[in-house]
Amino acid sequence: MSRSTALGCVAIGLLVVGGALQIAAVSSGTAAMPMASATCLRMGIVLFALWLAYDDLRRIPRWLLVGLLVVIGMAVWQPRLLVAVIPILLAVAALRPRLSDRPKSRP
Repeated sequence: MSRSTALGCVAIGLLVVGGALQIAAVSSGTAAMPMASATCLRMGIVLFALWLAYDDLRRIPRWLLVGLLVVIGMAVWQPRLLVAVIPILLAVAALRPRLSDRPKSRP
């Protein structure tokens, strides 16, 4: 399974789980369900957008690296942001193109 396929599957899974939690929250009326469903839906939408742009993002632009450094600086300034920064860093590291993934040039 390629990375783009895996990313699409995770996005669809998060959207389905978020929708199911939203339906369960409406029927049960608990306060924890809407927050979990909103989190899953937001992450699913962002991953779906990444899946759509995956071919264009195969090479990480310089502005993204600068933005990543700004996010790390914000996390040092506000340690509570580490809850959001660590998954972002893991996603960037996992989705970064490897040298073996690049097409080989023909002589």
